[in-house]
Amino acid sequence: MDELQTLQSRVDAILRVPHSRPPVHTAQSFTEKVAATPPTSFSPFDPAQAQQANMLARRFVRLADSAEGTAGLQAVLDEAEKAGAIENPELVRYALMLFITHHPLGNQLKIKPLEKRAPQLVLPSKRPAVPLRVEARVARTAMVETTEATTTMVEATVAEATVTAAVTPSEALLNWFREDPKANEHHEHWHLVYPFNGDPVTGMTRDRQGELFLYMHEQMIARYNAERLAVGLDPVVPFPSLDDYSELIADGYTPDPNLVEGQTPQGQLFPFSSRPAGTQFADLGRPTRPAYRVADLKRSGDKLRQVAQSGTFQDGTPVTANLLGATMEATIDSVSATGDGNAPPLTSFYGNHHNFGHVFLANVNDPRDFPSDVPGVMNTPVTAIRDPIFFRWHKHIDDISFLWQQQQPPNDFSDAPPVLVRK
Repeated sequence: MDELQTLQSRVDAILRVPHSRPPVHTAQSFTEKVAATPPTSFSPFDPAQAQQANMLARRFVRLADSAEGTAGLQAVLDEAEKAGAIENPELVRYALMLFITHHPLGNQLKIKPLEKRAPQLVLPSKRPAVPLRVEARVARTAMVETTEATTTMVEATVAEATVTAAVTPSEALLNWFREDPKANEHHEHWHLVYPFNGDPVTGMTRDRQGELFLYMHEQMIARYNAERLAVGLDPVVPFPSLDDYSELIADGYTPDPNLVEGQTPQGQLFPFSSRPAGTQFADLGRPTRPAYRVADLKRSGDKLRQVAQSGTFQDGTPVTANLLGATMEATIDSVSATGDGNAPPLTSFYGNHHNFGHVFLANVNDPRDFPSDVPGVMNTPVTAIRDPIFFRWHKHIDDISFLWQQQQPPNDFSDAPPVLVRK
């Protein structure tokens, strides 16, 4: 085995999420409960945590640049293994994947497919999908001919005739789509290629990243809507609709219990939490001093709608697709960014709308325990699309973008180069 193969084996080991059975919630002693307390989860959507991962990835970049050839990679993996012993393992894995994705030397290493490095994150739901149509045994009325002198038709009941009855389609019919390993890996990969804090090598975002953010997620919704129509479901309805951030989410979502979110230092794994039916946005943290407030999320959403309608930001800057996407996500290119290399906080003028929508929805199950609770699948790009609420939240984001698009004049291509189209 050559040196690069040895390094690749180390990468595989670092990125591989250990797999064991989730904890059984039975009566435990106080000591056992303390030992089983889940660590603070890592979310790439949380700007503060994403910045920590980005800073670690930048440390990897400096180490890689400090030595020639594979010696730099050796130093990076040494540092990753040390960090994994004292920091959140998921944060370290994410930082290492950022380094591999963006650094020329890191490109020599590979990130294995999701089903190989984290097989527990691609497990399908155990609940069967509800069929579109069911056969029922019912009584029906038939016409039969008598043999009396005068031929007449009489009604007779025929028991247990087989008929087909339509039933209401269920979201479970699209479990196969939302749980597809490659679809989830695509979403994870996109956010690795386009981190909102800028890539760890240049500290900058990619060209037209804000615009691509809008279009990529819009395409995901379009494809999902096509699948919904195919099974008799209506197109995705935005959540929240317009500006009602107190709206209840009628349907809940329960991930498979083997779909794990994190692990303790002792190696015990914790399953993602469920999102109960009838929940709504709620302040995260202690009621007397919440870490994040729904009022700030609503304020940012309302301001973004105003921007989309007016065509200008507060400072008079014209709205473009790229700047609107960067401000909605929000990246370091947001109008609200201060230029310090950090994405703007939720409390900034235009907030951090998209990212904190994920944070709120991931913790809607037990908002008062934030950040100590175990979040739902919306917590991270690698599992977010499994929950139908992902598409509803992104339809909300897309509606703001579409509102701006509707204000634009038609493009008649009058400024196009002279091209002769021949049949």
